[in-house]
Amino acid sequence: MNLLLKNSYIIDGTGSNAYLADIEIENDYIKKIEPNIDSNGKKVIDINGKVVTPGFIDTHSHSDLKVLSEPFWNPKLDKE
Repeated sequence: MNLLLKNSYIIDGTGSNAYLADIEIENDYIKKIEPNIDSNGKKVIDINGKVVTPGFIDTHSHSDLKVLSEPFWNPKLDKE
């Protein structure tokens, strides 16, 4: 499904201030983040005033202390 999230405040994790933009999602992946993306037949959800944090990864697991005993322990992320 192609989806367009309109009017979101983006916090991208770089330390920059939040900014207002639209997020285009295609086949479950973020295709672009820009101001005023045209809907072109996409399903549109207006999330005015909401905050979106694309790209953040929740690293919580119950093995998170293992890194203290094995400093070179491999992360649990896909390498796509």
